This record gives sequence, structure tokens and C-alpha cells, in this order.
Amino acid sequence: AYALMRLCVLENESNALALYKHVNVIRSHLGMGLGCTSALKEIFADKRELLQKVKDDLIVQFVGLVRSVRDARFLDFLQTICRCKGQPYTANQSLVCKHLLVANADLLPIIRIDKSLGGEVRLGIHLPGTKEADTGKEFWIDVAKYSKVELRGERKQDLCAHIMEASWGQLDPQQRIVRYFIRCLELYSSLVSGRYQESLLALLTSDMFDFSYDSMMEVIKQPKLPHLIRARFMNLMLLFYVDRDPQTSKPQILYTRRWNKVHAEPSQLLASANSNKPAEEFTIPVCDPNIHFSDLIEWLLEDLPRMADAKDVEGQPGLTAQAMVGQLEFVAAQLSLCDLLVDFGFMVRERDSTKPDFKQVMSLYASVFQILDVRTTKRGSKSKMREAVLMLRVRSSALQLLARLCNLRSNYRISLAVGAYEALFDKMEENGDVKKKQGLISSKSFSSLASVDDQGLQTAKEYFKGYEKQFDELISSFFDQPAVAPKSIGSDMVDSEGRSSRDDDTLGMVLALIALGRKDIQKHTFNILLQHMGQRSSIVNDLAMTQLLVLPAACTVYEEVEYSIKRLTALKKDLENKDKSKHAIAEAMMLLQRMRGYLTLSAENEPYIVRKNQTIMLNRELDEAVTNILSMNLERDTSRRDNGELEADLAKNQERRELFQECYNLLEALARDLKRAQQKLFPQIGRFSEHVGIELLNVADTIAAILKDNAALCMQVKETFLTQMIDAIAYWGRKPRWLNFFRVMLEINASPFKRNQDLILNLLLQRKEAVLDLTGDYTNSPSISKNDKRNGKNRLDLILSGEHKEEPKKSLVLYHVASLNILSLCTRGKNPGAKGKLFAMVPVDMIVDNILDCQKRPDGSVVSEADEDAIHRVRNAWLQLLVDVFLTSQDTIAI
Repeated sequence: AYALMRLCVLENESNALALYKHVNVIRSHLGMGLGCTSALKEIFADKRELLQKVKDDLIVQFVGLVRSVRDARFLDFLQTICRCKGQPYTANQSLVCKHLLVANADLLPIIRIDKSLGGEVRLGIHLPGTKEADTGKEFWIDVAKYSKVELRGERKQDLCAHIMEASWGQLDPQQRIVRYFIRCLELYSSLVSGRYQESLLALLTSDMFDFSYDSMMEVIKQPKLPHLIRARFMNLMLLFYVDRDPQTSKPQILYTRRWNKVHAEPSQLLASANSNKPAEEFTIPVCDPNIHFSDLIEWLLEDLPRMADAKDVEGQPGLTAQAMVGQLEFVAAQLSLCDLLVDFGFMVRERDSTKPDFKQVMSLYASVFQILDVRTTKRGSKSKMREAVLMLRVRSSALQLLARLCNLRSNYRISLAVGAYEALFDKMEENGDVKKKQGLISSKSFSSLASVDDQGLQTAKEYFKGYEKQFDELISSFFDQPAVAPKSIGSDMVDSEGRSSRDDDTLGMVLALIALGRKDIQKHTFNILLQHMGQRSSIVNDLAMTQLLVLPAACTVYEEVEYSIKRLTALKKDLENKDKSKHAIAEAMMLLQRMRGYLTLSAENEPYIVRKNQTIMLNRELDEAVTNILSMNLERDTSRRDNGELEADLAKNQERRELFQECYNLLEALARDLKRAQQKLFPQIGRFSEHVGIELLNVADTIAAILKDNAALCMQVKETFLTQMIDAIAYWGRKPRWLNFFRVMLEINASPFKRNQDLILNLLLQRKEAVLDLTGDYTNSPSISKNDKRNGKNRLDLILSGEHKEEPKKSLVLYHVASLNILSLCTRGKNPGAKGKLFAMVPVDMIVDNILDCQKRPDGSVVSEADEDAIHRVRNAWLQLLVDVFLTSQDTIAI
């Protein structure tokens, strides 16, 4: 039964929600050997709405199960609930850290790393409570003993991989400890993901673990240890030391550049930067990247070409069907480390200059190319299922890393173009071509090649007449010399003399990958193919998107954005400290408000300046630092909801709630009417929706700004997300803002959007009693809390009370209006199906009565003192519903 249940909820959120009602029954069977642990894990796995329901009692139960049996499957469950679709889930990280790492650390294996005089490294593990049968001493396991390779059937398999795959009953006691140890390492990775400070503090300062940088480097580099164990230590190295403050992601392609002769205006923010720097929150070991990472990078570049000693059927180096699980995991971990190091700006010096040092990047490019090149290796028999999946993961990671390196090439070419433009401008100035110089620069601080027409192109040729040689040299520097790829591969040299498609190594490698027919990596493979084949057109597109700042005020904004990114990233660890977060919150809010000020229309900030500032912030990736703050845990006080009140939850940390609101305000301003920003922020709306239903935290308007007038994104919104927004009304009460959110889904550039009309109308009608208000009557309604002062009033009484003016965000009158407006939008245009559904629900006589009698008492008396504005809103909403449902059916603008 539990095996069937597991299959039913696998990647199926609706089934998981249905089974969650019986979760207490499932929990009562835990530890009985019924297979319910894996079923319960799949119920929660990657289901955001269910992960929000995890409470202390569930964690305590699993920790108790671990104490009773030390079964790695229980750790696997704890690891699963700490992540959601590859991203850390902070609320559950906090719970597991508190109940396992802090309160029950004695359940975790003790790690000791020793180095002999001969340089050999010994990795020993001891599970507290285990003793040697003969002597009664502590039982220690030498992990190196598990680096064996065994022949199972016709295939070789590393012992550690067998230990992880075999059923629990097939393992001897020592193998169970090794499996438990590996699961612990995987759990540690999930607990510290996203730079979660409490877990980092618990793991890096405990005497039980030897997780110093030097010790971890010794384990990673030790060839006598199992590849699988070394891969897990590499993953921890990435999270413990590489992905730490002060490292920040660098834009792969920096589209905003500064003119070399322009100096920023004085900035009060930058002038006071030193005085605002907060004190460190935690004493957590950290390494100096300029000192320590050099040996890590050197080892990666030296070892990656070996491909974890994997060989093909002829004994040549290569990742083929002969590669074992540990080897594939090892290479995947190496690629992840390299990818993050490149993202943080390592392996290349002066990456945004015209003369960057690409020596290490070239070495990395050659190694990644070798991993992907299936032409030179003999494949042999097909892989087992697990090896095949891991092979796809390795190739997918390698393709993404190769794409990142190709983006470095594009970034370099933009630098060359900007440098050439500056040099050309200087030369024209020296030659006295003042008029030509003035013609090149507009009154604004940026321009776009996309707006140049044929006449403009001819004018540009006139301006640059006599300087054609500089353009020829620039094009030659683009395509006739190596940049990030070695000359032997020649991926950058698309114009080399005598070069044909047959000689194109990169094209041959990509086509060989495509010939494998694996759809899993098809997207990444074609991305590389397009990047390679379209280098000439892509540089034109990149230059069209490039923003060149030539005004001091714009350069000041750019410098302040850079500073804000660094500070917001560094402040996160202080924000998570309850004792020292006050000053950190104050500084973070000041930075967020200052950035939002640059995006607010005013006499000084004209629309084109606001758009320029949006582009600066987007190109410099300020949004990533802001969304990183929003990944912190904001606990809810659910007491009102638990008592049956239809009210939003209170935030337990009000200061953090205020900080989150500033984050959402900035993201809303950044996304407003800028499609590139909307596209960038769209994948985050699932995470943002976690904060819906917290009082005084407006998330809906930010999500609406991300989707507004963007048909491509509105088409991608899943039904489960819309259902979640509708459920919010049933859970936390009727708020006009939550219904008005659907407006952006129903109307694109003032035209009805039929696909979403049908979908949203069906969802609303399924929950019409809970979410639609067609009467405004709350004299005896279950849709309002019993102790609400508005309980017992009808629509006219509510208007007379003035609640629509006093509390417009909670107004029931405005919610009534919003219900009518949403139904109108669902039927607007050429949608006879939607109109037909409302014919019986809102007949004409009902609409006419509401239009004529909304100011009358039941006895027919007219209440003249009722607010005219509110009466007008109600009448107008009913009138619009009449028009859209009954009077129009062939709207020519509908899409």
C-alpha cells in the first residue's frame, strides 16, 4: 500500500495534498518496517505548500527514530524537507538544526582526519555508542577500506555505491555505519545551503567534526579514499568555504559599462560606508579567498582532466558506460566547484577589462570540452540506470559550465567594443572632429542599437568616415584570436583562414552529443550549439543591450548599486542573529529604500531616468541580493487562524517583516514595465507566495508587477499557483488585493486573455461560496470572523460605517466590488463559454436590482447619507458585469 502511495504522490502535488489529511496515520506506522518513510518523504518532496506545514513535532519524531535505530532513511527524510526544487527551505533548516545538530549532536558520527609522516591521509569515523566486541574500546572505521571495486555480474561497482544502493537488510553493521555517515554528509549540505548561519556555526565550531579547510583539502586530494566520500567532502567544501560571505555572484555578461573619463558625483552613502559597517555576528571559521582558493583552483585544474580515473573499454581516459557511480559523483562535484568559482569571479583576473587573464579559464575549458567529447571514447555496453542518470547529470553540469565560459567570451567582446569606442572617440577628439563627437552622444546616458534605422546607419557611416581601419581591427579581435578556448580547440576563432565546418572541433563535439539522442540534455546542448554558431549575431545583440554610462549621476547610481549588493550580501548573517540584528536591519532597510528612491518617479527622476536606473540594477543583479534576504525564515503566529478566525497570520518577528516589505517594494519597482526584469524574477514567485497571508506584508502586488502585461509569463503560471492564491482567501479572510491580483492574469495590454479567463473562472466557481461575494451581505456569513465588528452588517450598513475608507486593504465593500470586476474580466471579449456559465448565476434582473437599489433599505427607503463614491463603485461594477456578460459577445480586441 505504501509503495503504491509513494508512486501516486511522486511529483504530484494535488495527490500529495489529498494524502496529507491522513499524515497522522502514516506517522503512527513509522519505524515498523512498513515502507512508510519513503512514502512520507515523497508527500513532502518539492511540495512548497506542504513543506510550510512541517512543525517541531514531526522533526522531534524523526530524531527520536534516529536515536532508536540509526537508520539512514530517517536522515534522508530530514534532508528532503530542507530543500524545495533545488533551493534551501530555511524554515525547515532551522527546525532540523535546532533538534538535531544542537539538541542531539550525539547522534552524529565523529570525524577525525589524520595525516601520517609519509603524507597519507586517514579518514576515521566513530558512531557514538559503538564499541569493539573484543576490547570494549570505541569502534572506529577507516574509510579507506571502502575504496574497493567489486565485480557484480558483468560490471564493476565501487563498494560505497553498493552500500548506498543495497537494501538496509543486505548490509553488515559496519556498512550500515558507512551509509549512515554518507547520509549525514548529505544532510549537512542541505542544512548549510543558502549560507544558513546556525548550521554553519554548529558544524564548523563543533569538536566532533574536523571540517577545517586544510583537513577537507587533504581528504579531497587523497586518492586512496573512495571517490564517493571525496565527492561529498567537495560538496561540503563548496558550501562551508566557497559559497560564503564576502563572495557575491558576478554578472556573466555585464551589460552596464562606464565611460572611462566620467567620474561619479560625490555620494553620501559611499562616503559614510566605513562608519555603517556592522560588527561580525558569528565566530565561524572562514578562509581568505586570495590565499586559500589558489591551491583549490590549482588542484581542480590539474585533476579534472583525469576524470576521476575513469577509462573506456580500451583503457583510455573518458566518461563512458564503464564509469562507476563514485567516479561520476566525483566529476560532478568538481564541475559544481568550478562553476561556482567562475561565478564568483575567480579563475580570471580583470574579467571586465580589455586584457583579462584567461589562462586558468582556458585550462578549464579544455577539461570540460574533453569531458563532453564523446567522439574520442569507446562507449562499451549500456550503463545501469543509476550510472546513466549520473552521466546525464555530469554532462548537463559540464554543458552549463561551458555556457558560462562562453558568456565570459561575450563579456570580453563587449569590453573590446567599449574600449575601441572610447579609443575612437579620443582619436576623433584629438583630430578636432568636434561635431562628429557631439553626434555620437545623446543627451541621455545610454542608447540602443535596436533603435537605429537605415537612415541612422547611413548617418553613422558619415560620422565615422576615415576611421574604418579601427572597425576592421575590432572585428578581427572579436573572431580571429582565442579568448576563453585554447587555440587547439578554436571555439572562439570563427573567421580563421582555411577553416571549414569539418575542421570545427566544437561543432563536431556538439553534434556527437546530439546524436546520442538524450532529451534530458537537449536544451543545454542546443544552447551551446546556438552560442557557437551564432557568435557574429550575438555580439550585435549584446552590444544592442549594452548600457554605456556617460553622466556622473548615472555612475553614482552604479557605484551605489555595487556597494548595496556587497552590503546586503554581507548583512544576511547579521540579520539572522536575534541579538545583533537591529543595526543590520536598519542598514539594510536604508539601502533598500535608497535603491527604491532611484526607481520612483519624481521631478528629478523622469521616466527615462527611472528606466535607466532599473536597467543598471538589473544588469548588476541587485535582485539576487534582495531575493537572498527573502530566503530567510519568517515565522508565523497562527493562533488566530487556529482559533477559527479568518485573519492573516501575524509575523513573530515584526522587524524582519518590515524588512521583507521593503524588499518586496523594491522588487515591485524593479519589475514595473520592464520585461527583462519580469523574466528574471518570474522563477521566484513560488518562493514569494510563501509569504502570502502574513499581516502587513504585501506580496500580491509584487507578483502582479512581475506578471503585468507579459503574456509569455502569464501562460507559464501553473494552475497549482492560482489555486494557492485562491486558497489564501479561504484561509486568511477576504482581502480585495488578493482578488485584484488576478486582473493581471486576465488582461494583457487592455485585451482579454482567454486561456486564463477559462482557467481562473473555473477555479473561482469551484470555491465560489468561499471566495466570491455577490451580495455584500454579512448578516449571517461564515466568511467573516465572529468577533469582527463588521459581522451582522449588510452592504449598505458597511458603506454607512465607512470601512472602505478606514481600512481599504480589508474592506468588504471593496471586496464585493473586486468580485464583480473579476467576474467581468473573466467574461470580457469573445468568450461565450464563460458568459454562459454566468447567465444563470447572475441573471439580468439580479444585476438591475443591484444597480437600482444599492442605496435602499429592504423596506424601500433611500439612505441619502450613504457615501456617493462607494455607491458609484458598486453600481459601476454591476453595470460592467451586465455589459460584459449580456451586452457584448463579439469583442474585436479580444485575444
